[in-house]
This record gives sequence, structure tokens and C-alpha cells, in this order.
Amino acid sequence: MLNKTKAQSDLLFLGTLMAVATLTIFVHGTLFNFLRPFLFNFFYCPTGLTPAHEFDQKYYLAHIAPTVVQGAPHIFSLDTFYYFGWSGALSARERKKVAHQLYHTIIKLKEQYKATAGEEPCIRLIGHSHGGNIALNIAQIADKHKECSLTIEQLILLATPVQKETAPLVKHERFKQIYSFYSSADFVQRLDPQGLSNFGRLLTNKGLADALDNIDRVGPLFSERLFKPHPRLIQIKTRVLDKSLSHGDFLRLNFFTHLPKVLEWLETHPQKEAWTRKKYIDLELSVLKWHTTQTACPSYPYAQTMLSA
Repeated sequence: MLNKTKAQSDLLFLGTLMAVATLTIFVHGTLFNFLRPFLFNFFYCPTGLTPAHEFDQKYYLAHIAPTVVQGAPHIFSLDTFYYFGWSGALSARERKKVAHQLYHTIIKLKEQYKATAGEEPCIRLIGHSHGGNIALNIAQIADKHKECSLTIEQLILLATPVQKETAPLVKHERFKQIYSFYSSADFVQRLDPQGLSNFGRLLTNKGLADALDNIDRVGPLFSERLFKPHPRLIQIKTRVLDKSLSHGDFLRLNFFTHLPKVLEWLETHPQKEAWTRKKYIDLELSVLKWHTTQTACPSYPYAQTMLSA
């Protein structure tokens, strides 16, 4: 039987995101240098914070915001949707550096909004791939500022590599709700050899002998898919019929078309609390296919339908 108090709490949380202005910031993932000359328009994102309405529509990522807004204009707004661009380097040190920049950007953005609108906005972060790890790092950075009361109402992780250093941060109280979407066929999610990076840092800081003595601190060689269960975390194993998604599928525009619908469903589902105790839940989507359309995103892949009714 549905716990009325819990159901009311879920609806209140969703209602808060709808009633109070929510600033949404999308953070892209790793950008491999060898691909940039061939897929520049696909990967390009201006460095730093860019309002969605100022992002040139000739670039693929610029279409994510209007696609999400069209899917749920009562939850998302183009006026409060932003992109945060960074170098995309495959480096934990770079991601920490960028997380500091993102943290200060969020604080400044909140202050500017409050000064203009007269109310405190909520914050929603969407991180694709290692963009999710940048978002997770914000919790540690905020803790270093004792006066900081920053909370992230919603953190949406899309194919984010689960790493020893950032995985514990999903338990941080600054994140009120986390949804982590992943696929069992996404080999790119696990590709980052975090073990080598961790061992390299040990070697630099401790020397070879101590590094070998502390080899247990290195963690898994490659990144993982799943976080440990937590009451504020739901992990969603995403498939299309019997096909698992690739890393790039989580950037498809039709995925973003229906992401708000999925989030609403997750927020208000009577099993939401039980799902936090599971390793993951299965989400099976309907047809997902590539084709181009002249109306939505010229020359870019786009699909019209994804979710079952």
C-alpha cells in the first residue's frame, strides 16, 4: 500500500521544482582530441557558462536545451537553462579544477538570479559521462566554504563512469536527489583506467615502495557502472526493447525529449523509496533510431519517439 506521507513528500519535491525557479546546468563529458577535427560541430561547447538562448544552433549540443524544454515546459525553461563547457581532458586533476570553476559559477549565478527575481532558485545539474564526476566533486568543494549552504536539488548522471574517488560523494547531503542512467553495453563508461591514474598519484606522492605497499588504495583498474545504493540515489539500467544503449545514445536528442517524462515518473512513482534500496531498476524504452529531420536539428541524428505509452 502506498505510504501517503512519502507520496506527498515526492509530490511536494516535484512541485517545488515546478513552482520555484530551477536553474539547469548541463555539463558535457570528455572530448577526445583525435575526434575533434571530424566532429567539431557535434562536440563543441563554449568554455564556461553559456545561457541556452545564446548557444549557436549550428552546434549539436545547443539543441539539447530546447529539446528538453519542449518535452516538459512546466519543468524546464529555456530562460533558466545553461551549458558549462570545459576542456574535456581525460584527467581527474582537470575535472577537479573545473569543478572549482563550476562551483563558483553556480554561486554567482544564484546570487544574480536572487538579486533580479527576489527569490532563491533551485539547482539542477545534468552531467554526461565525466561531466557527472565534475558535478559530484562540487560537494567536496562546497564543504571547504563553511558559510556555503549550496544544495543541488536534482543531479542527473548520464553514463557517468563510477570511480573510487567520486563514488562516495553520491551520499553527500548536498545532493537531494540523484538519478544515474547507465547501460550494460556502454563500454566507454568503463574505459577510463582510473587504477593507473590512482597508482600514478601514489607513485608521485609516496614513491615506489610505499605505492606498492598501498596498492589496495588504487581501486579497480577501470571505471565501474554502479554506485552503492543510497536513499537519495536511483540507478536506472536503460534499454531500448532488447538493445542496450551505447555511450553516445545518452546524447541523442530523442533521449532528452523524453527525459523530463521519465524524471516525473520516477519522482512520483509509489515504488520510488523501494528503488533506492535496489542496485538498479530496469527502464525499457520503445523504438530508438537514427534519422535526420529538417525541422528539429538539420543534419543531425534525431528520433521522434522513444518511450512506450
